[in-house]
Amino acid sequence: MDSLKVKSSYHIDKWFPDTIYVTKDVCNYLLPSLEKSAKKIAEEKGTIKSPSLWVNSTHRTASFEIKKIHPFDILTDYIKYHATNYLNELGYFNKKLHIINMWFNISDEGDFNFPHSHPGSFISGVFYIKAPKNTLIQFYDTNRMIGNILPADDSNNYLSYDLVRYECETGMLMLWFSNFVHGNPRQCVEGEKIAVSFNIDVGKNYDD
Repeated sequence: MDSLKVKSSYHIDKWFPDTIYVTKDVCNYLLPSLEKSAKKIAEEKGTIKSPSLWVNSTHRTASFEIKKIHPFDILTDYIKYHATNYLNELGYFNKKLHIINMWFNISDEGDFNFPHSHPGSFISGVFYIKAPKNTLIQFYDTNRMIGNILPADDSNNYLSYDLVRYECETGMLMLWFSNFVHGNPRQCVEGEKIAVSFNIDVGKNYDD
């Protein structure tokens, strides 16, 4: 390589990025009543734990009802506000938003959520009613997940990361496009975590 006389310059263009919208301290005043309501719903509707969703989840028991139950109905207004802000930042304006479904997962030490995406919606997200320190959510490079990119090593930089981790925080809201692969690694600390997940559709004539 030392013998080559390279004179040309180069640049690397970065197109079509994956994005994650993050905001904290969302409706903190509602957290106690949201937790109380979540516990009541879990008791009345039940939860299901599966091999890939190894948490106590209302995804299959009440996901089309929760958004209408107080105070989750107020939480939906906050979610729509931030989802609209997210879309505006990305150049999507005047879009009518509809929360297709909403559910919550209750986890503790040893629980996990296998990497997955949310087909059938436009935006997905999570809101943390309760989150112990050192609990994580991870997002994965889709191309790497299907084997189209070289494996990661210690020299990787932000252009070649295979995953990114965020620490879950009480009162934190995150939004992303629904095809973004994400999951929760095994929870390594004691303590109950309550995470509200949801899917949003755009541009349809829904009542809500």
